[in-house]
Amino acid sequence: MSILKNNDTFAGSYVVRFFIKEGSCAETYRVCDIREQPFFLKIFDLERIPAARLTKGGMPFEVEMCARLEHPSLVACRRTGIESIGDKRYAYLITDYIQGGLLAELLSREHRLPVAQAVELTIRVLEGLSYLHGQAETLIHNDITARNIMYDCVGDALLRPRIIDMGHLSHPVMGRPDFQTSDLELCYRAPETFIGIYSKLSDLFSVGVLLYEMIYGCLPWSCDASKSPSEAREELREARKAGLRFPEKEPEGMTEQLHKVLQRALALIDRDRFGSADEFIGALRGEEVKMPPTKRESAAPPSANGDVTTDGEQRGGEAEGEAPRATFAKGEGNGFADVAGMEELKQLLRAKVINVLQDRERALKYRLAIPNGMLLYGPPGCGKTFIAEKFAEETGFNYTVVKSSDLASIYIHGSQQMIGKLFDEARAKAPTVLCFDEFDALVPSRKESTHASMAGEVNEFLSQLNNCGKKGVFVIATSNRPDMIDPAVLRTGRIDRMIYVPVPDKDARRLLFEINLKDRPTEDVDCAALAERTVNFVASDIAYAVNDAAITAAFANVPISQKILCETLDCMRPSVTEEMLAEYDKLRDKMTGMERRAARTPIGFKRQTH
Repeated sequence: MSILKNNDTFAGSYVVRFFIKEGSCAETYRVCDIREQPFFLKIFDLERIPAARLTKGGMPFEVEMCARLEHPSLVACRRTGIESIGDKRYAYLITDYIQGGLLAELLSREHRLPVAQAVELTIRVLEGLSYLHGQAETLIHNDITARNIMYDCVGDALLRPRIIDMGHLSHPVMGRPDFQTSDLELCYRAPETFIGIYSKLSDLFSVGVLLYEMIYGCLPWSCDASKSPSEAREELREARKAGLRFPEKEPEGMTEQLHKVLQRALALIDRDRFGSADEFIGALRGEEVKMPPTKRESAAPPSANGDVTTDGEQRGGEAEGEAPRATFAKGEGNGFADVAGMEELKQLLRAKVINVLQDRERALKYRLAIPNGMLLYGPPGCGKTFIAEKFAEETGFNYTVVKSSDLASIYIHGSQQMIGKLFDEARAKAPTVLCFDEFDALVPSRKESTHASMAGEVNEFLSQLNNCGKKGVFVIATSNRPDMIDPAVLRTGRIDRMIYVPVPDKDARRLLFEINLKDRPTEDVDCAALAERTVNFVASDIAYAVNDAAITAAFANVPISQKILCETLDCMRPSVTEEMLAEYDKLRDKMTGMERRAARTPIGFKRQTH
C-alpha cells in the first residue's frame, strides 16, 4: 500500500500526481509544485532502513549525499527533509523531473543508438562518475545501468543524460556492502563485486557494459533472469569465461579504437581496466588505449611511487609490498565479560584454546597440539567481530584487528609481501593474536574468482597460516560467508576450528538490552519482556532499537520507558529473516557435516521460533 495518494499535499507545497514505484524501504512519486512544475519525490520509511545506511544525524545516506552533490550529469536535488505522516516520520528527497525518459526504454524502442551518439552519452555519464569518484571521500554509484540513466531531448536531439537512483551509493567496499545487492542487475556487475569488492573500477566496468549495449543492441554477456540468483550468476560466470566477443556485423561508425576501448573497459581483471573515468573519457576521444597484457605473467609490477589499487585510490609514495599499518595493542580490556550470553562458546574457547595458549609448558608436557586458528561464522550482526576482539583481550596477548580494507591491494602484485610482513611483525611481537575481519574477502575461493592475480595472495596466506601457532601467532577470523573462503584455508593446521555464531537467544537478548540501556535515563524497563518480543533480533538490531527509543525520549525530555521501547520495536523487523536463517542452517550443515553436528552439543545461542 502506497504511503501517499493522488492529490495529497506533501511538505506544504507539493501535490502528488501519481505513484511511480516502490522499493524495499522507499517509494517514488511524480509531484508538482504550486506553479505546476513537475518533480520526482522519493520518500523513505526510516523504520525500514538498515542502521548502517543512516548517517549520524539519522538521515538516509542517499538523501544526505544527494543534497551535497551538484553536477550536470547527476539528477539535481531540489529539497530534502523529514516529514511526519500520521504518527510516523519519513525522510524525503525531491529532484528535478526529466522529460525525456529512461535510456532503457529508448533502447527497447530503438534497439541501439548511433555510434557517435552512444560515445557522447557515455562521456557524459563518465563525467558524472568522475565527479563522484573525485569527492573528498570517494563515492561509488554501484548501479550504473540503462534503467538508471535518464535523458532530456529537444525534438530529435538527444541531450545530456542524467544519472539517477543513488540508492546503492557508497564509499568503496572491500568485503561486505551495507546496501542491498539482490536487486542489482547481474549482467552489469563487475566480477569482483560477487566477492564484495565495489570500487571506481567496478563502476567503470558497468559503463563498459552500457556502451556495448548502446552500440550493439545487446549485452556483452547475458544470463536468464528467470532462473534462481545462484543459477543465473553461474550462467553469467560461464559466459564470461569465453571472453569478450563482437557481432560479425558491425554498426556504421564502429572503429578499431572503440574495439580497444571496449576490451579495456570490460576486462574481467580489475587492474586491466581504465584506471579512472578521465582515462576512459580520453580513450573515447581518441587517446591511445594501452591494452592489457595477453598473458598474466607479462603484467608489469606496480610502481614503487604509486599504483592503482582495487578501490581505485592512488597509493603514491608507498614502496612496493609495504606492510599494512597494523597497530598491535595489549589485551587489557574486559575480555569475555563484555560479551552478552554465549556462555557455552566462551567456556569452549577458554578450555580448548585460551588455556593451551596461556600455559604452553603444560601443553608441551601433555603433548597438546598448539591451536593455530579458528573461524567464527554466521549471520550478519551477531557480534562475531566483537567476540574476536574480546577473545584477544581475554588472552592478554598482543593483538591487532585486520579488516579487508587494511589489505586493500589484495588483488594487485606486491600484496604477497604485505601479508608476509604482517605475519613477520606478529611473530616478532609473539605471543600475538591476529583478528581477520571479513575473511572471505581476503582469501576467496580461487575456483570461484576471475582474479588470476589473486592466487599468489591466497597462496601466501596459506603459507603464513601453516602451523603459525607454533611460532606464537594465533589467528581468529570472522565471516558471514565461509562458503566463499578457499577450502585449503580451512584445513587442519591452518584454521583448526570453525564455530557457528547464531542469532542471540533470549538470555543474550536480555543482556544486550541491559548493556545498551546502561548509563541512559530509564524508567520501569523490563529487559526480560523486551527479550521475549525480539526473537531473531541480532545485536545490531537491539542497539539500533535502543538508540532510536533514546532519540524519541530525548526530544520528549522524558526517561526511556518500556512504552517507548515497545513502540519502537513494533515498527521494526529483524534484519536477519527466517529465510536467511534457513540458508545459514544449510550452510552450517555444509561446513561441519551432519554427522559431526549431531555428535556434539550445539555451541552458542539456541535457535528460537515464534
